[in-house]
Amino acid sequence: MTEQAVQKEALLLFSKPPIPGKVKTRLTRKFGGFLNDNQAAEFFRRCLYDVAETCMHALIELQYANDDAVAADPAAQKIQYDFFIGCPEDHLQLMKDTFDEIGPWPMEIHYVTDHGKTFDDHFDDAFGQIFDMGYDCIVSVGGDIPTLPKDHLSQSFQWLEY
Repeated sequence: MTEQAVQKEALLLFSKPPIPGKVKTRLTRKFGGFLNDNQAAEFFRRCLYDVAETCMHALIELQYANDDAVAADPAAQKIQYDFFIGCPEDHLQLMKDTFDEIGPWPMEIHYVTDHGKTFDDHFDDAFGQIFDMGYDCIVSVGGDIPTLPKDHLSQSFQWLEY
């Protein structure tokens, strides 16, 4: 009997780094908000951290559940869950520094640098790179949804498998 191939699934946090004047600008005073550029960037940084932590905990729970299923039934599909951050190439080091600042994280962070002229181009490029690495499915979220329920992420993978 041949061993079944491991199915690879990825969660992509698609974002840009927290640069003052470039993120959460609608919350700044110049656009009628209540924050200055630095405060808006710090707010976004904290959102990134919250979203990343929620994503990782969802993936860890999915991994444990799959590991238990395979232990109970060796014929069950083995799944590997990985966490990715996608950002424009010129912001890669800043994004890495942003996440290294708070570390350590509960799981490894993989980075992809996306390219393109439009949001859609960048998004498609990030997905294409991850699929080219052999991943079977990808769930993607933005970096500015700190109240995202962990269950929504788990359910997203379940729907893709369905």
